[in-house]
Amino acid sequence: AELLEPLWRARADAADKPFWWLLRSSLEVVASSLGRHKFAVVDGFLESGVAHALRCAAAHHFQSQLMRAGIDEQKGGFGGYWGSGNEGDFQNRQGLPRKWSMEGDYRAWVSDGDLDGTPGLRCFIEAADELVTALRELAHSAQASGVPQTSSP
Repeated sequence: AELLEPLWRARADAADKPFWWLLRSSLEVVASSLGRHKFAVVDGFLESGVAHALRCAAAHHFQSQLMRAGIDEQKGGFGGYWGSGNEGDFQNRQGLPRKWSMEGDYRAWVSDGDLDGTPGLRCFIEAADELVTALRELAHSAQASGVPQTSSP
């Protein structure tokens, strides 16, 4: 709740406008969370119809086997950084349920040309780009005005 309540308030203040998270008050909450916790949860980032389309696109990519397990995609690609092998089974090769693993996610690499048939994915990528751009502009404007960079709210 500590992380979500400030954004819920910012969203309510924006009267649920689309892209409410681009308002300065919302951006400041997201930036503060990133500074303090190294992550931010933007509940309601996408409108429900877009979120549903994104879920359908992800399900299609998974069912069509366009998504690959990270451990298969990165097979042998950890370059010895984590040791000479898979000591401690940090890749969870045994597939034990609920065991943490590195590269344990499923992923698909998608180019701009792949987005034409997946409107939910296109909307998500465009929205994420807008959020990142707005956060960068917020940081630059704070730096230009001499506001000290801080990680406290």
